[in-house]
Amino acid sequence: MILARLVLENFRQYAGEHVVEIPDQATVAVVGRNGAGKTIEWCLYGSPLPGELATHGATGQTRVALTLRDPEGAEWVVERNAGKRGDRAAVVYRADAPEAPLAQGKSDVTTYVATRLIGLGHK
Repeated sequence: MILARLVLENFRQYAGEHVVEIPDQATVAVVGRNGAGKTIEWCLYGSPLPGELATHGATGQTRVALTLRDPEGAEWVVERNAGKRGDRAAVVYRADAPEAPLAQGKSDVTTYVATRLIGLGHK
């Protein structure tokens, strides 16, 4: 799978919606310290992130959506949301059929990503 797009909405220091298009030839590493890409890990696996997820003073939901593309060009979206009261939601769907989720709920999305979408567990 190729990382194709990352959408951050009211997530930590990113107030409003920010879309990052990732070029096909890009290399992405998910490692280490603050600012090193662990948001992608959280989106895929629901791994705990320290501190607040929501942007202070922002209105609207906190959302991270990661689009993955396979070699044939099909795209899947993994999306995680965090509510104001700490509640969380997650969904996976094909980009061409967002109305038909393939998995919903935190643990089901994590399992789907690990076993069907990427084929790698979090560890």
